[in-house]
Amino acid sequence: MVIRSAMLSAFPVLYLWLPEIRDSGQLLSLNRASNRHFANCLPFFWMAFPQCGLALKVVSNPPGMIASRSKCLQEDTTMKIATLNYEGAPRLGLLSDDEALIHIAPSGWSYLETVLAGDRVSELADACRGSGLTIQTDQAELLPVVTAPKRIVCIGRNYPKIHPVDGELPPPTDIGLFMKLPGVLIGHGAPLKKPSESDTYDYEGEITLIIGKKTGKLDPKDAWSVVAGITAMNDGSVRGWQKHSVDAGKNFRQSGSLGPWMTTLDAMPQPSGDWRILTKVNGEVAQDGPASDMYFDIPTILAYITSFTDLEPGDVISTGSPEGSGGGRTPQRFLKNGDEVAVTITGVGTLKNRVVAG
Repeated sequence: MVIRSAMLSAFPVLYLWLPEIRDSGQLLSLNRASNRHFANCLPFFWMAFPQCGLALKVVSNPPGMIASRSKCLQEDTTMKIATLNYEGAPRLGLLSDDEALIHIAPSGWSYLETVLAGDRVSELADACRGSGLTIQTDQAELLPVVTAPKRIVCIGRNYPKIHPVDGELPPPTDIGLFMKLPGVLIGHGAPLKKPSESDTYDYEGEITLIIGKKTGKLDPKDAWSVVAGITAMNDGSVRGWQKHSVDAGKNFRQSGSLGPWMTTLDAMPQPSGDWRILTKVNGEVAQDGPASDMYFDIPTILAYITSFTDLEPGDVISTGSPEGSGGGRTPQRFLKNGDEVAVTITGVGTLKNRVVAG
């Protein structure tokens, strides 16, 4: 092979360390012993053979995991940030532009709320691109993008629809909200738990904000400045329990989900009124509505919440759900074991979970 011959003449010692070189643009397979030696020569190799576009594959990594210095790392411009379970603990990662890979951050980058509090999003992106550690997205165990938010504030009745508990109601004159507790939300791909206490377990797809800065009282015109990014929520709800306690009906263990990742606000398409919520149950469209249908837009929501409490980096704000949840249908259609719920938000992606017995 031409490449092998050129390498032999230019780098006789390096040649001895390469058990296999395939065609230009494909991976070098190295055994564990040769990885360290080859890495020391990488700068010289790329100077001599920039046309090869080679990446380094570490055979000892788990399936789906590659240590990569590929050219694509330097070209990704997306700002979609995920939290995944890596070696038994949360670790942040940056998605590739095609969402096929997650570039995993080095040790120490574990919590999105910490990154946001330190205004270190750009630093995180550089760390992910430079770590050399990549996993295929469909093989990653994704966690809620914020694993331990201090506040999960949810807006109720923010779209024109038949209310799944109270039926037909006039448009609200004031914002209504409720809170979710820690432990309620799971990540993309994890099982949603249908409570054994009720057969009225329902879905609600929602556009969800991740707060990036500590706030005081906000004027609506300044509200977008505190939003770090957008994600999706499935606000799992037990309608029968909502009749006597909204908080109880909205807070069963692992009944809702958050993810699959966060798209930074500057990477979201504009205007925000064109963002859509598309919810499918077992592949069939259940909800499909634009953000422009909200009774109270996002700046109004944030101004209202911050009129009585401060928000902090990593806080989660869901903004309501359009027509089509199971409790508002005729006949009503509640979730059963084995059902799959997929919530897609414009500019973010699809949050998908399957229902199991709780």
